[in-house]
Amino acid sequence: ASKIDPNNKRRLIRAIEIARALGRVPQIWRDVSNSWDTLWIGLSAKKELQQDLIHQRLLARIEAGLVKEVSDLHKKGLSWKRMEELGLEYKFTAKYIKKEITDIEYISQLETSIWHFSKRQMTWFKRDKRIHWFDVSDSKSSKNSLSLVKKWINT
Repeated sequence: ASKIDPNNKRRLIRAIEIARALGRVPQIWRDVSNSWDTLWIGLSAKKELQQDLIHQRLLARIEAGLVKEVSDLHKKGLSWKRMEELGLEYKFTAKYIKKEITDIEYISQLETSIWHFSKRQMTWFKRDKRIHWFDVSDSKSSKNSLSLVKKWINT
């Protein structure tokens, strides 16, 4: 309990669920990230490319059967409320299945939410000074990343 933010209700509930399921408090893994010689590489892209990749991935996910997957999970007993806690794709697909949003709203709202989430992730990762960032659309950046990896391997 001392390791969990007391204001983070979701994490507190999850910790209690885990402890109840195991019948005990699990051992906390120690952070080994500083124990390894690690090269941290981050890939970035221009806003338009990121949005296009998000759109393509979302459409592929839907075409691969996302709606059926969510529907089947609900039929097997997963509540709509819990579904909304599992992530953006499940949350918006559940709303779509329940007819709370239209086809167009489903894709539009989900895509916007994924975009906002990805921006928050980038903000979080950008704070980590260990990460060497490279732009995926820049060939010079690609060569620089390869050079960095080779240098790191040879040290």
